[in-house]
Amino acid sequence: MRWIDAETGLPLEVAEKIKPRIIKLEADISSIKPLVEALEQKTGIIQPSDSGVNVGTPENPAANVVAENVTVVSAEERKISIREPGEEELDLPLPRPKAYMLEGRGEEFIGFIVNELPPRLQRPGGYSLNELVAVLAYKVAKLERRLAELEKKPK
Repeated sequence: MRWIDAETGLPLEVAEKIKPRIIKLEADISSIKPLVEALEQKTGIIQPSDSGVNVGTPENPAANVVAENVTVVSAEERKISIREPGEEELDLPLPRPKAYMLEGRGEEFIGFIVNELPPRLQRPGGYSLNELVAVLAYKVAKLERRLAELEKKPK
C-alpha cells in the first residue's frame, strides 16, 4: 500500500523529496514579491492588463526592452473578422525617420516621431510596430512586383 501525502497529494516518498524544493521556491517568491510590488507602485513600469503584462506606460516608458526574440502572437484561430485590407489602408505615406536623443539618455536613436506617422499606426505615446511591419512588408512586396514587371519589359 502507498501512502499519500495529504498536503501535496503525491506519494509520500516523492513528497518528502520535493517538499524542501517547494519550500525554497516559496521563500524565493516571497522575498521577490515585495520588490516587484514596490517597483509597480513607484514606477508604474510593470502593470497587469487584460492582454498580459504591460511594461511601461506612455508617460513612463520602459527605457529598453531587451529580448533575444519577440514573437507576435498571430494564430488565425485567435482572430475574428479577418479581411483583406484595402490599398488605402496599406499604402500609407511614411515620414522620413529622424535621429534623436531621449531626455536623460546619452545615446542617439533613429526612429519615427509618433505625430508624423499616419493615424492608423499611432498609439498613445507611440506607434504600433506590428502594423508598421505589415505596412513595410506590403510596400516591399509592391516594389518587388513592380521590379519584376520592369525586368520583363524588352530593352
